[in-house]
Amino acid sequence: MPSQNGRFCWSEYAVPNLSRALDFYGRLFDWSYEDMPTEGGGIYKVAKAGDRTVAGLYPSNPRAQTTSRWLSYVEVPDVDRACGLALHMRGKVVTPPTDIPGIGRFAIIADPAGATIAPFKSSRPPAPESDAMPQVGEFCWYQLQTPDPKAVAPFYAELFGWSITEQAGPLGPYLRCNRGDRETAGIVRSPAGSGTSEWLCFVVVGDVDKATQIGATNAATVRVGPTDLAAMGRMSVLADPFGAPIVLFKWSGLPQG
Repeated sequence: MPSQNGRFCWSEYAVPNLSRALDFYGRLFDWSYEDMPTEGGGIYKVAKAGDRTVAGLYPSNPRAQTTSRWLSYVEVPDVDRACGLALHMRGKVVTPPTDIPGIGRFAIIADPAGATIAPFKSSRPPAPESDAMPQVGEFCWYQLQTPDPKAVAPFYAELFGWSITEQAGPLGPYLRCNRGDRETAGIVRSPAGSGTSEWLCFVVVGDVDKATQIGATNAATVRVGPTDLAAMGRMSVLADPFGAPIVLFKWSGLPQG
């Protein structure tokens, strides 16, 4: 059984207009929301797909000049050591190691190409890892788009203990990040002319075409229209009303929703 170190464990979004984001993602994924108490009385909304907790959303600092992005958390045995490794490998520490009372410790780092991710150490025993396929409304895959996948892959292999395997893909080599025999994430070349480096979160939907249209109707920009992935499923890529990318995905064989 693979170690839980290097496992994606949470997705979070600091958003400029929280009420608009809650409405958008509620329509897109049929999420409902609960309030989570925070130290200092800040607003933090926990998104739920049915009875399953899937993500967190909260208001961004209006004085912060940051690009809207979903942020993914990855389990590590030592957050401080992860930050030291990131600096040693030419990454940056965007948010230094910080304790979340009763939850754990985290930081936000940027890889050498600028993509951000959050190493995390829980203060609680980790939940057992399920082999069940993620269901509609749940995050199911994480993919880094970056100008030079092979240049940045060693950064993540060292940081999270991932092994990297290569396969052919339509945009060039597709690098799969593995924990033991469990596939965890992918690294692919950024689209031609993009030059950006960013982590993309995939969320399961019952009907990619229908969900894409719902997103477009509610002020999302369609980056990539509904596209079949051989033997895997169907996907599209949206930029939400604030510009944050999100991938809609349906497994092959999943009943139409």
